[in-house]
Amino acid sequence: MLDWTEIILRLGVATLAGGLIGLDRDLHGKPIGLKTLSLVSLATAMLLVLVHSDEAKIVSDAGSRVMQGILTGIGFLGAGVIVHAGRHFRVRGLTSAACTWLAACIGIVCGLGQWRVVIIAVVITFAILTVGGRTERWLHKKLGGKDETTATHRLWQSATKPPQRIGSGILRDHYLYLPNETGIECLDALTGQQLWFHREPRQSFWASLIATPDRIYAISQQGTTYVFAPDPKGWKPLATNPLNERTNSTPAPAGNQLFLRTAQHLYCIQQ
Repeated sequence: MLDWTEIILRLGVATLAGGLIGLDRDLHGKPIGLKTLSLVSLATAMLLVLVHSDEAKIVSDAGSRVMQGILTGIGFLGAGVIVHAGRHFRVRGLTSAACTWLAACIGIVCGLGQWRVVIIAVVITFAILTVGGRTERWLHKKLGGKDETTATHRLWQSATKPPQRIGSGILRDHYLYLPNETGIECLDALTGQQLWFHREPRQSFWASLIATPDRIYAISQQGTTYVFAPDPKGWKPLATNPLNERTNSTPAPAGNQLFLRTAQHLYCIQQ
């Protein structure tokens, strides 16, 4: 078995090297940072210490296959911990995923009875999780790291949870017309302020809006097409065309024709 000094040296250098790479990524505004890559590097070094030590023979061929299966499965579990926060365009959970990978490696080493490696790895892990975040933030500030693009380039965001929205909206001048499950709304694209909201009784809108220079088309799930003027002052309907057939599809314009697909039929409307 390797002595304490050699284990500390190997695991410590691996942790430091991973942390430096993570710090570089953090300074460039990337979601992965010092803590995450320190833990990944530490976990990998733990297993390699076993393979290249005098105790490597304690891992049989069958044990090696079991270790491979465990680490492959943990990779899927770690991927499930990572969350992409769509509203803010940020990736979260990378450090938790790294902790999942590290915990699996520690479990393997415990099963092999390599207690010196386990003790040193656990001490380093708690040091990273305890002071790593504060150290990373301090170095980020001192070294002039970049903030995430989202935080510096976002013009505005909604403070309240909006209704379910499936379809895309239309931007006209600096006004944004959006469909959602309960109606049609108009927002000021520069400030996010809602200028008006129109609700149609017993109608919901999943399809995207389409537009011509002087009008916007919205089709409801119940099969009614609403044509309105793009006016930020209020809802100004121009025409209504009920088909009385359910649809989630967006109308498709082609030349002077408009194609509408419902659950039962495909319609072509022409001037």
